[in-house]
Amino acid sequence: MDQVAFFLALIAGFLFGGAIVWLIQRNDVRQSYARARTEFNAEIAGLNERVRNRDDQLAELKKALEAKEHELAQVRAEPVQAAPAPPVDLEGALDPVRQSILRVSEQVAALHEAAHEERSQPRETERLQGEIAELRRCAAELEERLLEFSQRFVWIGQSLGQALDHHAEAALLLESRVKPGTRRLQGEPPLASLATAVEEQPAEM
Repeated sequence: MDQVAFFLALIAGFLFGGAIVWLIQRNDVRQSYARARTEFNAEIAGLNERVRNRDDQLAELKKALEAKEHELAQVRAEPVQAAPAPPVDLEGALDPVRQSILRVSEQVAALHEAAHEERSQPRETERLQGEIAELRRCAAELEERLLEFSQRFVWIGQSLGQALDHHAEAALLLESRVKPGTRRLQGEPPLASLATAVEEQPAEM
């Protein structure tokens, strides 16, 4: 009975330890998944905000470029007055416009390059999605293994319970068979009296 109790205590300890490990691992996996998902969502939101800001800046620069081009077209379309007038330095007047157009063109090129870099960010997004999928797969595999482990221990516990039931039934059956014989032996005369009776029989003959 002590060995059976020891085995039962050992199995209960295994079950309790397995349940604790399962709960800890499950909580850690959930926390890792929630943390990765939060970071992923925050990064995606930041990237989207940056893309929107770049798009707004690009639209504003395009409007400024169109305005400058319109001003340049108006300057070129103005008729030259026949009346004598002080000479107008058109090239000098157009230099600031040309410099502004050049700066706008450089900014547009930089924005195009930045937009191209932003479009390359989906690779990082795909990597994060892959890590999240791997975490989900590991969590499902761990949960499945722990469930199988628990089922095996339950089956072992049931088998030991059945063995204990059979042992108890056998002990009761043996006790029911031994007690009547013991009572009959207790009701008969002592062995010494039986020996005396055997010795007296030859003397009487």
